Amino acid sequence: MTTLQVLFCPDCLMDQPFERPGCGDGHGADCIELCCVGCGAAVLMGALVDAVDDEHLAKVIAFPVRHAA
Repeated sequence: MTTLQVLFCPDCLMDQPFERPGCGDGHGADCIELCCVGCGAAVLMGALVDAVDDEHLAKVIAFPVRHAA
């Protein structure tokens, strides 16, 4: 049985039930991907920063990307 979690869906623009799809990476219940049951939009849950080393993170913080107005 799939456990549903109610979250705000950025595509539906309202709270929707989300479910964890089958994880092709083998994460199982620890997978960070959730899909909106209403529209299929995918969201990632958790801290992605953990996957980046501190040196790279320091460079990103020190030299942020600037976008033209």
